[in-house]
Amino acid sequence: MKFPALVLVSFLLSSAFAGGIRGVVKGDDGNPLPFATIYIKQTGTGSASDTNGRYEVALPPGMYDVYYQFLGYETTTRAVTVGDGFQEINITLKTHVVQLQAVTIHGSKKTPPIA
Repeated sequence: MKFPALVLVSFLLSSAFAGGIRGVVKGDDGNPLPFATIYIKQTGTGSASDTNGRYEVALPPGMYDVYYQFLGYETTTRAVTVGDGFQEINITLKTHVVQLQAVTIHGSKKTPPIA
C-alpha cells in the first residue's frame, strides 16, 4: 500500500510546482479587456481573461506560441518558453479598424399595405 501512496504524493507535488503563463490583457487605451481569448497553438487549448483582464494558463515546461485575441483589436502572438514557475506576460492589444464597403439600397416609392 505504500507504493500507490508514494505515486499519489509525487503526482500532487509535481502538479503543485507546475509552470505556465499569467498576466493582464489591456487595450491600447490602457483599459483591461474582459474575456479576451488566450490560445496556445501547441496544445490546441487556452483560456479567457477575467473581468479585470487577468489570465492564467498552467503549462508543462516547453516552448509555446501564444495568441491573444479580442474583438475589435489586432491579434498578437508571442513565442514563450515555460519553465518550472509561472511567467508574467502583460499584453497590450492595438485597436483594429475595419472599413466596410459602401452599401446601396434600391427600393420602390410604393409601400406595401399593412395587414
